Amino acid sequence: MEEWYVSAPVPWRGFRKPVPGALFWLICSAAVCACSPPQDPNAIDRETYIETYVQILRAAAAAPDSSAATDSALSILARRQLTEDRLTAFAIRHANDPSYLADAWGEIERRLREPPAPPAPPAPSAPPDSG
Repeated sequence: MEEWYVSAPVPWRGFRKPVPGALFWLICSAAVCACSPPQDPNAIDRETYIETYVQILRAAAAAPDSSAATDSALSILARRQLTEDRLTAFAIRHANDPSYLADAWGEIERRLREPPAPPAPPAPSAPPDSG
């Protein structure tokens, strides 16, 4: 098996010493990660984006008019502790990867074709203390 090497300078000797390729890529990966922008603590994940849009679109379809649809959407966002800006930020953050966004919207469309899940049963109340 042939091993790949990348030449790296060794300043104290004035010649190049071979460095295994895996080490070179590890160093490059660490440099890229160190230079990438910090994650936004308010950023939402893909599942949150998808599930929120599914809920909003289902509520809009069931609403009698656009005013009711808007009220439903705002209610859903408030219940999920989200804002329109955070949903938009997700799309902007992934704008350089159109296939990622297309996959997310494909998943939204797939879920909209499925019947909605029945509401979760209420949590059982705690039995009264007998003591």
